[in-house]
Amino acid sequence: MKRKAILYGGDCNPEQWLDSPEILETDIAYMKEAGINTVSMGMFSWAVLEPEERVPVGWHRLIQRFCG
Repeated sequence: MKRKAILYGGDCNPEQWLDSPEILETDIAYMKEAGINTVSMGMFSWAVLEPEERVPVGWHRLIQRFCG
């Protein structure tokens, strides 16, 4: 796969900020300002997902709202 730009990124862990969406909003603003064009997400989300038999999608919607 050919790329026209160098991938520049980091981790985004929205599941750590479910009770403080303003922190996530600020983090995303900083990522945009820094020119980040790729992120790994949900690295620690299993702790949020495992207790339930269904997958909660609330934080996915939060990310879509800020990055969409």
